[in-house]
Amino acid sequence: MPVFTIASLLYGVFLISSGVYRYFLSGSKNALWFGMIMGTFALLACFLSLKKNSNLPYYIQLVVIVFVGGFFTKKILGDIEGDSFLRVISLIIFSIIMAILTGLALKNKKT
Repeated sequence: MPVFTIASLLYGVFLISSGVYRYFLSGSKNALWFGMIMGTFALLACFLSLKKNSNLPYYIQLVVIVFVGGFFTKKILGDIEGDSFLRVISLIIFSIIMAILTGLALKNKKT
């Protein structure tokens, strides 16, 4: 199984579990839905990447990375009050890793 597929699976599960964790910690329904939707799209990219002839999973994953990475980067630069610093940093780092892996997968796909 390709590295992108495994990383997308882990990223999707991490996003969903992060949203669920935040919901149980503070009752934030927005965090729950954000985690569920973004995680589901990351998992969709994972399963679509098993089809070798499409670039769609990479583009879906890039959209997820932009939303998740952008939101939490904005959050850490602004107001992180009431949120777990470790959770936010881990989401940013995982988004950066996924961006690198997605870029490499797209590059290898085109050549």
